[in-house]
Amino acid sequence: MLSVAPSTGVISEFDSLFLDLDGVVYRSGEAVPKSVDALNLASDRGAQIRFLTNNASRTPAQVAEHLVALGLHADVDMVVTSAQAVAQLLASRFPSGSSIFTVGDVGLENALRESGLYPTRSADSDPVAVVQGHSPHTSWGELAQAGYLIAAGIPWYACNEDLSIPTAKGLAPGNGAFVALLATLTDQAPLVAGKPEPALFKTAAATVRGTILMIGDRLDTDIEGGKRAGIRSAWVNTGVHSLSDVMTAPARQRPDFILNDLAGLFRPQHYVQVSDGVARCGKAVARVVNGAVCVEQSSDIPEDELRAMVALAWHIRDVADTNQAHGERIET
Repeated sequence: MLSVAPSTGVISEFDSLFLDLDGVVYRSGEAVPKSVDALNLASDRGAQIRFLTNNASRTPAQVAEHLVALGLHADVDMVVTSAQAVAQLLASRFPSGSSIFTVGDVGLENALRESGLYPTRSADSDPVAVVQGHSPHTSWGELAQAGYLIAAGIPWYACNEDLSIPTAKGLAPGNGAFVALLATLTDQAPLVAGKPEPALFKTAAATVRGTILMIGDRLDTDIEGGKRAGIRSAWVNTGVHSLSDVMTAPARQRPDFILNDLAGLFRPQHYVQVSDGVARCGKAVARVVNGAVCVEQSSDIPEDELRAMVALAWHIRDVADTNQAHGERIET
């Protein structure tokens, strides 16, 4: 069920904003339209902002530098990476100075050192654990050495299980692709720190106060991760997952709020009334036409239309038997 927010917008309901980066703040390195102005305004109004990223290859300083170049009022303390989260997990389980066999890039190595651990590329350094993060330079030899250690019983940690990463040319293998390779090779599974697991959210939550809203474009990492961590969430219509994906999402991946873009943080989230196959939200009306959920009446607030369509699709699916609702098959 979608939550409501007053005319002052979702922003007025929360003290802190957690944001995914790719597909929310930027795409292919360039700012998503309206994202910079919206986030700077939120910051000026006192919101605590944290940027949460599963990408462990870059350091927080490198990420912050990129955000500042886009025009954001950002600093290194506002960036929380899966490398930091996994380093904290390891530091809580192994003594300071412990050798950690590291498959990853400088962002992961720095995070381990900052947590008092020693990243190593040598199995001869008596590593107490294996940790795996994304790097475009990961080699067969590194994966082979990691596999030998994992098969021998060394504890295995991963920054994330994202199978792909977006690039200017399309999707490329992400850390999860190499995690899956080692899982197949060793018949083991790692302890994961990144979204949708709670560790990254807990690391970020320790740096803020008050109520938190997680904003993301991916249902399987951002939205589901927020739910697992007990944090309310908003899906934004600027990235990987589409409106159709939201309309067909299982309960564990359904957001509390819907944003057309980050400027939607300052627009109301009206109550949606669903009755007799019709959903009304503000001025917007959605209904089922020829088996598909459609907008019958538009609104000057884009979130009204999105919320009406999503609420109607969820309602129909929740009360229907397999792929049937009110005797009609819903196509989204």
